[in-house]
Amino acid sequence: MPSRVSDGPFAQTRIRFSFRGTAGAISYALWELGFWGVSLPVCIVGYQQATGHWPDFGDVEDQKKIAAEAFAFVNFARLAVPLRIGLALSTVSFATLSICACHFSSQVADTFRQWLRLRGSTRI
Repeated sequence: MPSRVSDGPFAQTRIRFSFRGTAGAISYALWELGFWGVSLPVCIVGYQQATGHWPDFGDVEDQKKIAAEAFAFVNFARLAVPLRIGLALSTVSFATLSICACHFSSQVADTFRQWLRLRGSTRI
């Protein structure tokens, strides 16, 4: 019998985010946007510092160098996935109270505060 998608290695992560709903998706999207928004310019400047010139996509030699740097960077980005997921999960409460409560409804914030009280946590 073929395995289902939910049996994959990221099933627990998907379940964690599904419990956090809209705030979890917003938190993850913001961290991803921040990661890629910072890392791509850093890679381009790193290429310029390593080679002494800006990337020229028309030059075959530069295309090979860019491909090698992209390969290394994508492997680093894959290693950083657990860190990005952890950061996103740690800021779900911020996204709930700051973004969802302001832009969707106050019921979201009230529900979240009630959940915190039931858990016995005073930290938001």
